[in-house]
Amino acid sequence: MPHLNLDYSIMLYDDPSTRNPKIKLLDIAKCFQGVIVDNDKSDRLTLAPGETKDIMVTTRALLWDPTTQLTFDRYLATGSNVRIRWTGTGTAPAFRTNRNIGGGATTTVDMTRVSPYAVRITQSAGTAWTLGSVQVGDWIKFEKNTDAFASPFSATNQGGTHQVQAKGANYIDFVDNGVAALDSAIVLGASFAFAVRVFSTGPVKAGDTIEIAGSGINPSNYGRFEIVDVSPDYIEIINPYSQAETVLYGTNSLTVYEYLIGFVHLRASGAIRIKSGDQVEWARLERLGGEALFLGSLNTFRLQANNDGLEDVVISIQYARVTG
Repeated sequence: MPHLNLDYSIMLYDDPSTRNPKIKLLDIAKCFQGVIVDNDKSDRLTLAPGETKDIMVTTRALLWDPTTQLTFDRYLATGSNVRIRWTGTGTAPAFRTNRNIGGGATTTVDMTRVSPYAVRITQSAGTAWTLGSVQVGDWIKFEKNTDAFASPFSATNQGGTHQVQAKGANYIDFVDNGVAALDSAIVLGASFAFAVRVFSTGPVKAGDTIEIAGSGINPSNYGRFEIVDVSPDYIEIINPYSQAETVLYGTNSLTVYEYLIGFVHLRASGAIRIKSGDQVEWARLERLGGEALFLGSLNTFRLQANNDGLEDVVISIQYARVTG
């Protein structure tokens, strides 16, 4: 786990007379050692005159395009949870990479405990699984009940998402920390490809944010929402005002990102302008001595810089999200 060490000092003097040229008005020194961070990065770039660049971006590259068709689906009519789901039409968004494990309606599985914190799910009868694409570190998910789907697994296991620890020809071991029920002789049925799935760790993660707007979307679906669940073909949010509809990504704005909440340290060889997130106004950083300097804490997914001067400006930036 990376750590951040931050030191700063502020000193201010007054010069009221030639007899007493230096009267100290303010002297502050602070030191923060061993702050736990992640997403720690650094970069160095050059801005030509008139150029604008993204210098810090945490948006997710989802590969969707104007052909991608999505639905807003309140999968429990009485609930506030909404799935923004790919319909299968157009380019698939890369919420997660699905591991096609095969199987069929007759596939039968058993769950046994291999340690106090890990469970093995084994394909024991029926159509075989093909687990060649499954990787250690992937996630296995037992889908929860919806108005259109009834899970064959016990209520304890429905909705559970666990990290894959190991795999064999016909089994997957996953970390459950002792919470999973040991279901046995479970026939997956017609929804075998949905009842239990395995997929990659990213790019979208629970806790990310999605911003939704656009002329082709019902205003009841507008807003900024935390993603509470994710699968290869949908992301889930909570919006009690959401309306069911089908839309095309290409005529609307859906942006998924991870907030950067933490320290940003920026140094520039000349005066520049900066702005964060989707704000409209630019803030100007003037050069003080040899450099323009910004040191602060931001809650954003993007930081942009603009050189409105007549010479190249070299920028160095370090940033990290505080987690502890």
